Amino acid sequence: MRGHNFHGPETDDLREVDGYLVPDGRRSDELTKDERVRFGKAVLIIAAAGGQLSDSELHHFMGMAKAYGRLGSEELEQLEHFDPHSASLEDCLTADHKELSRAFVYDVIKTSRAEGYNARERQAVRKAAKLLGVDISIVAAIEGLVETEAALRDTRLALLHPWKDA
Repeated sequence: MRGHNFHGPETDDLREVDGYLVPDGRRSDELTKDERVRFGKAVLIIAAAGGQLSDSELHHFMGMAKAYGRLGSEELEQLEHFDPHSASLEDCLTADHKELSRAFVYDVIKTSRAEGYNARERQAVRKAAKLLGVDISIVAAIEGLVETEAALRDTRLALLHPWKDA
């Protein structure tokens, strides 16, 4: 199902697929599979910054990676079995893809939030943002957006499906 397109002067065009905002423009198509895997590893490194990568975080990330639809089964398997403590953010991120950097910050916050967004994950997000050239005020705004979306989702589920757990 194709959702709405979102346009912004400094972000990639996005579309919603199964609750994920995914790139829908030529900029993300210009990434090589290796670059996509490096971005994926960076997400996992940040999500594991609080200690261990939780099953919830890995599940959220893999769902997002599959929804993006630009990685083959080999790359997805590589990410699923990646040890996030075996690499650094500096190994994975550069400012070369500034047009995707805000979407990356959004994705990593959503993934980290799957098991609770703690102070060490927040610090790792800020480190990644600095490597990507994203101002800290933008990171704070994206954190607020993710929290607002989560609250809205919880409200929607409670209102429309009161018999189910959120």
